[in-house]
Amino acid sequence: MITNLLIKKLGSISECIINKINDSNEGELDQLSLNIFDIDNEDDILKYVH
Repeated sequence: MITNLLIKKLGSISECIINKINDSNEGELDQLSLNIFDIDNEDDILKYVH
């Protein structure tokens, strides 16, 4: 779900970022979800998933 929201917001995201999101733990996904309005690019996503 979060991946689809980010694609809708950013237009597209790289396969590498999608894999990082899929491999993220619940805490990282929670932070990503809570801060989705502050994300403007892939670098912003990497602040929340490692």
